[in-house]
Amino acid sequence: MKKLIKTKNIRLKRNTLYTKETCAEETKLRPTTRILRTIIFMCCFLMVSGIVTGIFKGQYFSFLLGNKSIAEYRAAGLWLPILIFSAEILIYGWGTIIVFAAVCSLQMKKSTIGTILKSEIKSFYGDDGYDYRILSIVSYSVKGFRYENQGMHDFFSMKKEKAEEKLMSLKKGNNITVVYDPKNPNLMSLHSNYKAAQNELLSGIGFIIGGTILSIFLGIVLS
Repeated sequence: MKKLIKTKNIRLKRNTLYTKETCAEETKLRPTTRILRTIIFMCCFLMVSGIVTGIFKGQYFSFLLGNKSIAEYRAAGLWLPILIFSAEILIYGWGTIIVFAAVCSLQMKKSTIGTILKSEIKSFYGDDGYDYRILSIVSYSVKGFRYENQGMHDFFSMKKEKAEEKLMSLKKGNNITVVYDPKNPNLMSLHSNYKAAQNELLSGIGFIIGGTILSIFLGIVLS
């Protein structure tokens, strides 16, 4: 039997408002921190495995040495292993960030209709100058629980005038489609980017594979 829950407001991280509106059971959430920890653990495991593989099975990966021998790489001094290790940490880091963002996006499989509470233009500086995007705070309900969250629209322009025109169609009170993670409705987006997330995932996996190859190379040099 479900237990009656009185309506109350609870403040979540990132100033997200979470309201229990009805008699409903707690949803089993999928915290994003768990996803991040899993990816970090995987990268650490691959790094250690790569180094161990390079140390004990380096002869099978001699092609990584190019035209030089192990002795020549060792003669380079301690700076070479440090440089390789630094490079692989950087590559693993980029891979972790990209895979984490992609996995979170891929979890957003459900959609609902939300209401815009506020919209504003945000400017970002890039290589070609400023580009303008629109951020909205929206309210939406999932299984009797109401959320207030913010997200960027699938829109950007180098001209502020176009952004202002787009902003006119995103007024307070307008309905909008919200895509969310069914196991963590607080994870949401204002546009479906499933295809882009798949490409990001492949890109992130490529970085992780590159880091693993460097780990093997480091193991060979240290062997």
